[in-house]
Amino acid sequence: MILSDDQGQRVRLVPDPFTPAYYGLRDSSFVGVPGRSYTLAITLPDGSRFQSRPERLNPVPPLDPLRAQYRKQATELGQPDVYDVLIDTQDPAEPGNFYRWSALGYLRRWAQFDPRNPPPSVLNPCNACSCWVPYYGPPSDVLSDALINGNRISGRLVFRIPIYAVGPQYVQVRQFSLTRAAYQYYTLFEQQRTRSGTIFDPQPASIEGNVRAVDDTTKIALGFFGASAVSQQRLTIPGDTINYNQFLNRFGNLFVPPIGDCYSNYSQSILSPPTGWLVR
Repeated sequence: MILSDDQGQRVRLVPDPFTPAYYGLRDSSFVGVPGRSYTLAITLPDGSRFQSRPERLNPVPPLDPLRAQYRKQATELGQPDVYDVLIDTQDPAEPGNFYRWSALGYLRRWAQFDPRNPPPSVLNPCNACSCWVPYYGPPSDVLSDALINGNRISGRLVFRIPIYAVGPQYVQVRQFSLTRAAYQYYTLFEQQRTRSGTIFDPQPASIEGNVRAVDDTTKIALGFFGASAVSQQRLTIPGDTINYNQFLNRFGNLFVPPIGDCYSNYSQSILSPPTGWLVR
């Protein structure tokens, strides 16, 4: 798998030893540069060769510090309250900018009981009853500046993180630049992903990516190769505005699994808060 730019630089992508489905760079001198175009070439074990169309790496404006707003949900439906995570950024004066946002949160979770109210019996210890669990935002939240060119993007909702336990929540949002082709691909992908089967849904259609076989361009690979500049912000939501007793009165143990610890109930859970997040 070879990544090359329009200046003739080439670098080989190698599989991650722990997650072989992921490929990365070993050459730290190869760095994406806004304004340049990049192409991905793939050779399969059987000798088949695929290559993407060149994708331009567009610049991305800086992402302002994140904001979170508490939103109360319908208790009678058993829905947890949420934090709405909002972003602000300034769209450049030049038209033709496209954006994608990705979001990751670490939610506080309890298992068997909440840590402030352990059971009186020592026959049922739980050494991992409090943890943080990763929670991901939608993969294809995109925007075109066609209707807002040069204006400020203010208070855009990019992530809604549920509150299952009292305590800090950790949020990371990344803002990516896109080409028009990438924006169109993600838009079609989101339309297909969110189909609900009603008569108002758009008609299903195959989504063509930009990677094709070298020897037969009618053979199209799944997915899309893109090049993006990235701006990132992290936020720690302290959670200290949520009253512990009121939370228990509303929800009790509704979100607490009755058996097992964090490891057995929550995939990828960690017992300590993630590092590198700032309180804002």
